[in-house]
Amino acid sequence: FVALSFVLAPLNKNKGTYSEIPQNLYTPLDQGAVITKHGSANPAAKRYLEFLNSSAAREVLQRFGYGLPDTK
Repeated sequence: FVALSFVLAPLNKNKGTYSEIPQNLYTPLDQGAVITKHGSANPAAKRYLEFLNSSAAREVLQRFGYGLPDTK
């Protein structure tokens, strides 16, 4: 088993075949992002978190086979 993002990566996209496991056969992994107390002083951490909530990031996630989080 490998992540769908690995299968869809440009270097692997047209190599071999794959089958997705039906979603009703597993519990999805919900992932999140936070800025830690230590990272709160880092402007790049804030920009990265803002990027993760952007439409550009949603496009990247979707392109690599990730489910999209609900919008706020």
